[in-house]
Amino acid sequence: MLLAKQQPPDAIPAGLAIGVVETQGAVGALEAAKQGLDAAGVDLSGFMGAGGGLMAACFQGSVSDVRAAVKAAETACRPITKVYGTTVIPAPNPGLHRSFSRNYRDGFDLTSRAVGVLETMGFVALLEATDAALDTADVAAGHWLAIGSGYNSISYSGDVAAVRAAMSAAEAVAKSRERFVDSIIIPAPHAATAAVCGAAQ
Repeated sequence: MLLAKQQPPDAIPAGLAIGVVETQGAVGALEAAKQGLDAAGVDLSGFMGAGGGLMAACFQGSVSDVRAAVKAAETACRPITKVYGTTVIPAPNPGLHRSFSRNYRDGFDLTSRAVGVLETMGFVALLEATDAALDTADVAAGHWLAIGSGYNSISYSGDVAAVRAAMSAAEAVAKSRERFVDSIIIPAPHAATAAVCGAAQ
């Protein structure tokens, strides 16, 4: 669920970092946004609802400004709410923003490509995992789904070897954050699985 206006796909200019502070509840995310904006010259690109009461404030700007904003937001929020996760991605993969935009509807050709699905708890782990997957192999990422109770999923499509490599990288990131839930690779998926895999409707 997107609570603020999302930029269109590919809207993050080259050279800008992204940062996220994920908290329990909207109040914490609003406080994170205020503190981050006060601390550094960043833009607030939106709020992402990850389900289960989790809410993420998302920043973009120079690497140094984003780091300062995330640090200030986390420091301010810890006394008042649970900080579920933070991240700064200095050089996000160009495909990352498309997958997390509510307007992204490109979809997959599931009749000729393998698909892998990653499931995590919370938004931050999924964002980091997807950046790693896209950097690791020639795959396309499908649309992000927040499916309730904090569970988040995303799918990757490509040839079988590429999907396996992408999934391995994504799982490693999610497990390092102790937010990995489950994953599956389907070498030859049926087209009817598109909705479950998060492809375009």
